[in-house]
This record gives sequence, C-alpha cells and structure tokens, in this order.
Amino acid sequence: MTKEKQSRMKSRPTARLLLFDAADHLLLMRMHDADVAGPDGLVAARDYWVTIGGGMDEGESARDAAMRELREETGLAQVDLGPPVWYREHVLKIRGTDILMQETFFFPRIEEAALSRAGWTALEHRVVKDLKWWTHQDILRSDELFFPAALQTHLSALLTAPLPDTSLLIAD
Repeated sequence: MTKEKQSRMKSRPTARLLLFDAADHLLLMRMHDADVAGPDGLVAARDYWVTIGGGMDEGESARDAAMRELREETGLAQVDLGPPVWYREHVLKIRGTDILMQETFFFPRIEEAALSRAGWTALEHRVVKDLKWWTHQDILRSDELFFPAALQTHLSALLTAPLPDTSLLIAD
C-alpha cells in the first residue's frame, strides 16, 4: 500500500503497553474479533495474542491513553509507564473499512499485582478470551499467533539492551 493511499485513510492512533512483571514476564491478551481483518480483508482463522492497549480518545495523549487502557484492561493504576520504546503503522480492515493503525508502545514494569477485568467494555468481554504472563522464551518457542509479529524479534533487545532514546520504528 502506498504512503499516498495511507495518507487519505482514516487513522487510529493507539497506545499499547509492553507490561512486564519483576520476573520479565510480558502480559498479553488472547483475543479474536471477527470485525477486524488484515489489509487483505481476511480475518485471522484462530485466536491471537496482543499487548494491552487501545485507541486514543479525541484530544488524549498517547501517555494518557496508555494509562487509561491500563486501568480499564488490568485494573492497575499506580504504574510508571516508562518511555515510549516502539512505534509502528499498519493497516487493518475494521468492519470493512481500511484503518491506518498508528501504535505507540510503552514499556512499564510492575513488581506484582492482582489483575481485574472490572473495567472491561462489553466488546472486550466479547472478544478477549484470556490474559497471560509470558516469558520471552515461551513466546519464542510458541506456535501461537502474536501481534505485532515483530514482538518475537524485538523483545530480546528491549529486555537486555539500554532503552532507546527515541521510539524504534518496528514492522511486521
């Protein structure tokens, strides 16, 4: 898809969280939404794992949206988001319309916490199947479907190298 076509497309800025616990486990959501397809219009045939997060509300910053999504999806409120570490753009078809997803990924760490689904929307209750803490090695060995697909490639550097000064542009 050309940059020109993307520039005319409706965009959806989103804030996503690479939420790690003290033992370097990453929290992911298993979901399946039949209203969301790849740019080819094909809906994933099976469930997939994604990071916590979602769309920014009008006038909301990426940091504020990340905090709101964190509260809604996990019940956690007292978290240092850390810096934005990744950025990516990709196209999804949502209910048949091409949407340019513009994702900013934050890198918060927590010691330990009980998670809550009390803030979930009706849509989240319908499409989210599970929450799970994953080790990097388990993600690498898994035959599950992860988004972003580059998660498996970029996690190692995020966990072992100094954090980037600016967000890295990642692609699938």
